Amino acid sequence: MAVQVRDIVAAMEAWADPAWAESWDNVGLLCGRPEDRVGGVVTALDVTDEALSLAIEAGAGMIVAHHPLLFRPLRSLAQGTRVTNTLALAQRHGIAVFAAHTNLDIAPGGVNDMLAARLQLTRLRGLHVTGREELYKLAVYVPKSHADSLREVLGAAGAGHIGRYSHCSFSVGGQGRFLPEADTHPYIGAAGQWETVAEERIETVVAKRALEGTVAAMMAAHPYEEVAYDVYPLVAPGQAITLGKVGEWDTPCSGAEALQRVKERLGIPVLRYAGDTRREVRTVALCSGAGMEFYRDALRAKADLYVTGDVRYHDAQDAAAQGLLVADGHHFYTEQFIAEGIAGYLRTCAERQGWSLTVIEDHTRQDVFSFL
Repeated sequence: MAVQVRDIVAAMEAWADPAWAESWDNVGLLCGRPEDRVGGVVTALDVTDEALSLAIEAGAGMIVAHHPLLFRPLRSLAQGTRVTNTLALAQRHGIAVFAAHTNLDIAPGGVNDMLAARLQLTRLRGLHVTGREELYKLAVYVPKSHADSLREVLGAAGAGHIGRYSHCSFSVGGQGRFLPEADTHPYIGAAGQWETVAEERIETVVAKRALEGTVAAMMAAHPYEEVAYDVYPLVAPGQAITLGKVGEWDTPCSGAEALQRVKERLGIPVLRYAGDTRREVRTVALCSGAGMEFYRDALRAKADLYVTGDVRYHDAQDAAAQGLLVADGHHFYTEQFIAEGIAGYLRTCAERQGWSLTVIEDHTRQDVFSFL
């Protein structure tokens, strides 16, 4: 099955809702046409000339990256800067560029969940609350004979999530009455004849990001030619949207051992840290990329160790003075595995959707910093 740029965009935004991105961020399709066909995708941390060369050699028509190529508005498209040169190269070869940044940091299974998995943390919870999901109530009427199967479809589409419970719904029975008019093709009954059917009203909650897909799945699975359903916005706030994670190691260790563990599991050549390495570490907070601004959230979570990147001197000084051990895992090393993560996700999408799509991880990625 042929794939268009818009299909890849829709798949990525189903995982990482653009509404979750920070206000200063720039996510989404940054270059290219939604209607263009794509035979291959390169997944990357950064949109570099090397990643573009990989896409050109492989005949891929799109790059899906974590870091946006365009962060700030451009005053000119004249070549001569890193951004304009790279943008021109992408356009010259018809390569679309898409970015999922802070929204992918927040997304379930996204960058911070991947980082927590690398560190083998368990009992995860959110670090910093950025907002709450908007919720809707979806109510649909369906013949009793199809109620169970429709509940499954709704749950699989993302409806019915309440806390750590999925497929939540409520049903009540009743009688549906209708008169099929001329030129209809009723699933039950016949045109011009009154019909009474034993039905169930199924109610479930749906997050805003999953509403469109849930309704589409419901319509496709429902037996009726015309589906009766209602959608209501809810005042009650939904699940917290959080940036960063807090987790635990089953067995505590010393601060020195914890730092060594971080260094080895993230492949960091030189680990910079601040704080007392003699303290015991069990609870670990983390934020991929540059997250030192959230160290107070780590303190409130009673974390023993905070792992992030781009740590500033005075922030590290303040955090250490309050008893927090800080590991500067570098921006690159706390995120470089995202190319692999996006690739795995898109391969799963391609298999489920029957897409004819080659997915290639950017093996050229490297830290912009070197160490003596």
